Amino acid sequence: MLRVLVAVALQQLSSTPYDGCAFPLVRTLTFDIRFVQGCQSDDKINSPPGSEANVLAFVQRVKEMVLQVSEVYQEIRHNNSRSFEDYDSRTIFLISQLYRIVETTVISYGNRDLVMNLDLALIGNLTSVESATAWQDNRMLVLIRQSSQSLQTLHISAYGTADISELVRGTGDDGKCVEYPHLHTLDLCGFDTGQNPSFNGAVPFPNLRRLILLTGYPFGDDVVFRGNGAILESLKVALYPETVALLKKHTVFTCTSHPKLRVCICSGANNQSMAFDTASTCVKFVLSITPAASVRVFPGLSEFGEDPMPALSLFGDYTSIQRLSMYDVQLSLWDALTFIKSLPLLSDLHAMFPTLDEPPRGVSEADLPNYVTLNFAPMGKRFRCWDFTYSSWEEPDGTARCILLLALACPNFDYAVMDAEHREPFMEEMRSQIDKPWFNLHAPRLQRLLYDD
Repeated sequence: MLRVLVAVALQQLSSTPYDGCAFPLVRTLTFDIRFVQGCQSDDKINSPPGSEANVLAFVQRVKEMVLQVSEVYQEIRHNNSRSFEDYDSRTIFLISQLYRIVETTVISYGNRDLVMNLDLALIGNLTSVESATAWQDNRMLVLIRQSSQSLQTLHISAYGTADISELVRGTGDDGKCVEYPHLHTLDLCGFDTGQNPSFNGAVPFPNLRRLILLTGYPFGDDVVFRGNGAILESLKVALYPETVALLKKHTVFTCTSHPKLRVCICSGANNQSMAFDTASTCVKFVLSITPAASVRVFPGLSEFGEDPMPALSLFGDYTSIQRLSMYDVQLSLWDALTFIKSLPLLSDLHAMFPTLDEPPRGVSEADLPNYVTLNFAPMGKRFRCWDFTYSSWEEPDGTARCILLLALACPNFDYAVMDAEHREPFMEEMRSQIDKPWFNLHAPRLQRLLYDD
């Protein structure tokens, strides 16, 4: 990325300190526009005479220097409170011309105010829009629709009453819905879903590969999922009861419907438990979304207030899982050994720290390393990392023993990840445990778990 600071004093551009310079590898260009000189509270921000010619010369020079640039960002900052209307026509001319450097300008959070106050006819063929906006102001919506044939990524966080239907609903006499043929990433968040419009037969997102719905599902039918089942690769969805009901009603997911879907992230919703009776029904539904997914996130399983093992036993039929997050689930060492063994491809686990619980009858603390080695090792040969970041420890010595015992069973388990606050004391506890006679026999293996940074 090449970042350019554009000052108001554009007459300085008449000098050419960059003669002969070119940046052939640059693909992304960001203009950081700052107004900091001579700004009185009651004055307009005025650019100097002759600046339009300088702007055109500047834009042309940039085009010569970054021939391969494909994305242009603009951000605007100033050292006092201003509205866009305070800027004069020549300043707006600068901003509009910067959008013409390439035909694939990116609209992001930092320059939304610019777009909302420019002549939108000047801006087209956008490849990306990232906007946090009140949806009642439809100028951003006009811009999105205007670039429907070129957009590749669309991220919208809305607040207030949001009529998401305008994103898809056609405006012509033929009633044809808007189509986004090149859109591969759609991220919708924060919509008031009370309207839930339906679009029978519409296929607005035929090439969608990544879908994020961190809100209640904002439509009354499966319009977002139509036409992209064969190519959708990643799904992140909040498990609101209405969303779950709609996905079931329209049979959006079957065992063969989404062959390329490998990432399934289900984020928590405040009333997630209302969509399922038990943790097992929740797990069964999420697993059914895409049986072959290798990356999965299960939120909020602890809120069902029950032993998680009956639900986790369902994972045994989904052996393609490689990375798994159940951040609020706590397993005993013995349950963890059983669970990891059932998933032969599992490499990374995000869950709460394990507990030792009661050892098998007749097995003392000193006997545990040999017991685990004889009865479990080697297993989980792909397993390498347990991330229990954000967990708090009541018994760090017990957690350390669990990690060391698990390492004796899983030959490639080398990373027990915790947040920086607990890392140093936890490593000290691990060293202390390794120094004990029953662990010290395995010291060369166990010391691979120690790290300082």
